[in-house]
Amino acid sequence: MSKSEELSVLSTAPWFDEVVAGDILEAVKTPAAEVTGIISGLSSVGLVVRCGHAWRVSEPLRSELRVLLAGRDRQLYDRVLTKFAEHANGDFRPKLTMIMGATGAELNSRAIAAVGSGDASAFDRLVELVEGPSSDNSDREAFATARILESYSRTRDRRSEFMIGLGNWRAGRKAVGEQSFKIVHELGVRDRAGAISSHLLGLQEYSRGQLDEAISLIQKSIGDLEHLNDYSGLAMCLTSLGRVYKDRYRDTGDEADIAASIDCLYRARDLLKEAKPTAVSATLIALAQAYQASGQLTEAKQQIDDARKLQGDGDLAVRVAIAAIPIYRALDLDPQAEEIGIEALATAESIGLDDLTVARLLNITAATQRKLGNRPRARRSAARSVELGRRLGDSRHLAHALHTLASIQLDQLESGAGNLAPTLDEVRSVLIEARSLLAMLHDRRGIRMVDNTLERCEALELQPTYEDGREATHGPELEL
Repeated sequence: MSKSEELSVLSTAPWFDEVVAGDILEAVKTPAAEVTGIISGLSSVGLVVRCGHAWRVSEPLRSELRVLLAGRDRQLYDRVLTKFAEHANGDFRPKLTMIMGATGAELNSRAIAAVGSGDASAFDRLVELVEGPSSDNSDREAFATARILESYSRTRDRRSEFMIGLGNWRAGRKAVGEQSFKIVHELGVRDRAGAISSHLLGLQEYSRGQLDEAISLIQKSIGDLEHLNDYSGLAMCLTSLGRVYKDRYRDTGDEADIAASIDCLYRARDLLKEAKPTAVSATLIALAQAYQASGQLTEAKQQIDDARKLQGDGDLAVRVAIAAIPIYRALDLDPQAEEIGIEALATAESIGLDDLTVARLLNITAATQRKLGNRPRARRSAARSVELGRRLGDSRHLAHALHTLASIQLDQLESGAGNLAPTLDEVRSVLIEARSLLAMLHDRRGIRMVDNTLERCEALELQPTYEDGREATHGPELEL
């Protein structure tokens, strides 16, 4: 075996020691007794560099040789990658971690194993690692994994495409990530990446109000996860599907949809009995909202109270409060609803939460304060919710927050709030903006809600006025 061939084989490993080098060089029948001399000779002429007790072929030579070997003898290339991955996931891991860090060593070893073996289960394990609990670096880890996969597979295949999609999704570029997920989904491979892609595509359609399309995509994901016996992922998808069925029921009134929603959510809850409180609470919240939508308020309160027992003091408490407040209001427990909102806002402030979750909480708190007659506080809460919605670019939330603000402004006009109240034209302008956003989202229920409030505007415009110029109060206060 020539020295150039041995160097090409060694170029496949990001780092190696004498044991790793001996094993991968065995693939080209290099005697183990010669390994130390080979490494020493290559090191003496600068073709390999050392870090601690490990070496690697110098760049850019390493990348060039790796590409040439993969093109010349793919079977040998894959066999060597697999041998390296076995060591990287075993006896060589401590040395690799010292050089690349724990995350770098884990990502490289799993990605190289997936490329070298071509085994679907190896890629599933890589996906499980990268797609696991989110961290501040989760988007960067996904992009880094995509680069490793592309580097070793020499192509941007569905595996790296999925990681690119996941990186963009987690970085907030969901529309960009969606394009990658479509590629993965359309290839129809039944694995964890395909299931996740279908689920996230379904959530995108859900956010646009395309409920039938969302159901179809999430059902595809559920089928894949059942095939893979991935019960944690299955529970998550069942929770999403339950939410979509609930919203379709609110649009159509079809009892089959609300029955399907509740069934999905109970299945998810049963799968999550031993899961973390965060996962269980998300399903309990969705189940409470499904019962609320169907008018079963006692059941709704029972489920949301169970979620409150698990909420702790972090952002989960804020998400639970968002679901609890409307249920408590519907049961005429308005003071308790306001207290839940105030506590949740204090929690959000204490942990520095300033995102869509807070925007929604402010909107729901504004509606509660409005019902309790505290219009100045209600208007301030609604205005903050609108401001956050604009900054975050969430059209659905912004539309609902604008409607809440306009409803409070109408209350002020009806009650003759003087200089503090906006003009009727200003209120109408806010409602028209909300309606336009909801129309783009195909949110029929939201459009009906705004149209009802626009009718209040028209009725107020036609009202008789008192001698001092105040308009007479028109009709009962409408609940959001």
